[in-house]
Amino acid sequence: MLNSRLGYAGPLVYRARHYLAGILAVIPMFLLALPVTATGAREDAEEVSIFSPPPIIYDAPSPLITNIPNRDIQSLNGNWNVVIDKLGTGERGILGKGYYANAKQVSGMELIEYSFDERQQLKVPGDWNSQQERLFFYDGSVWYQRTFAAQPRRGERYYLHFGGANFTTTVYLNGAALGQHKGGYTPFDFEVTDLLKEGDNDLVVRVDNTLDHSSIPTMRTDWWQYGGITRDVSLVMVPDTFIRQFHVWLADFESGDIRGWAQVEGTDPGTAVTLTINELNVSATANTDVNGRAEFQLSASPRLWTPEDPVLYEVSVSVAEDTSNDRVGFRTMRREGGQIFLNGKPVFLRGISMHEETVLGDGVATSRADAEASFTLAKQLGANFVRLAHYPHNEHTVRLADELGLMLWSEIPVYWGYRLAQ
Repeated sequence: MLNSRLGYAGPLVYRARHYLAGILAVIPMFLLALPVTATGAREDAEEVSIFSPPPIIYDAPSPLITNIPNRDIQSLNGNWNVVIDKLGTGERGILGKGYYANAKQVSGMELIEYSFDERQQLKVPGDWNSQQERLFFYDGSVWYQRTFAAQPRRGERYYLHFGGANFTTTVYLNGAALGQHKGGYTPFDFEVTDLLKEGDNDLVVRVDNTLDHSSIPTMRTDWWQYGGITRDVSLVMVPDTFIRQFHVWLADFESGDIRGWAQVEGTDPGTAVTLTINELNVSATANTDVNGRAEFQLSASPRLWTPEDPVLYEVSVSVAEDTSNDRVGFRTMRREGGQIFLNGKPVFLRGISMHEETVLGDGVATSRADAEASFTLAKQLGANFVRLAHYPHNEHTVRLADELGLMLWSEIPVYWGYRLAQ
């Protein structure tokens, strides 16, 4: 009788387990379709499907801050913990919480299928292809994570600045989505003033190097498509009112007409902004308009920048408590017919075409030393010109060219097989 009951109960238990397993298999699929609650991200308004959840729409980066090397920054370069996410599941994760939450096991029963720890790391800046052999041909997502200490002060604003990452980058701070940047080779930043905490802060960055026919660049190029955080990462600290960008140039080499503009953040129209070139003993003051822009014009007699005499002048732009300094070479360039004129004189370009790879080792060039090694070889060949193929190179490369007397040709990575998204 006992055996009979067990024989009868066995199939029931099996069926119950089978049905329960089916229900449990569907529940995560349903939960994956639920809206992600990270700040800075929102779901598309279209109908939700448990099989194809709608894409997450992220905020765009903040207006770009320039002249980062000459600002008050905290470098976030170094070894970052990473998780490889070939299937692309980390954006949503389990129960609607993706890898950006950097969840930790407490009881051992939490549904956490990833872990950021020091056992798997990548160097930032750097590409993942040359750092780990198994990632040499890898296309997909890699999640980067690190903590950093901060002491935010009243009256200051804070930005996370990325010199570049290939190719789609989503940034999270303390579990909140800051936004997303698409496209490699160009800098971007996100303001984090309201999210930055006293003490340790958790920074998670998802980088996806997957390309398609509508991306820039496309799937077909004639250079290696490295993936990763390939340039410097910094925490930038500025006053409430600060110079976001400025540009100063020589408009006319004969008259010494120098023009310039500055874009100011956190100010009212009519705020005074001052441009100063101490070595030329000149300065000019202009007021911001309703968009925070101030425009300058002054006259001076600078020594003209040439490859033989690459003279640079210290230029400063000031507003309120903020001053942004940079070194500028004054010259004019124009094309007339098939001839290029530097400072009104025809110049013959002798140069090379250079990709952003280092001659000092494997992978992407990430440091000033990498650029200096390549430019030194170019100078030994008698070059006065370098074509930066086929994309904007690192900012320190451009600055070094100014110092060494090399004219540059910079490009955007629009190449073969491009078509507009349908």
